[in-house]
Amino acid sequence: MPEFDQVVFSAEVGKVHGPVKTQFGYHLIEITNRAESAIYGKRA
Repeated sequence: MPEFDQVVFSAEVGKVHGPVKTQFGYHLIEITNRAESAIYGKRA
């Protein structure tokens, strides 16, 4: 989901972001930690 990815990979750690609208509804996203080598966060 590009809308979700945009916030997750660019938002500031330690804050709540949103609402983010996706095909599944509205979401509030809290970024608690970001690891550069995280399996799911690694970008090709």
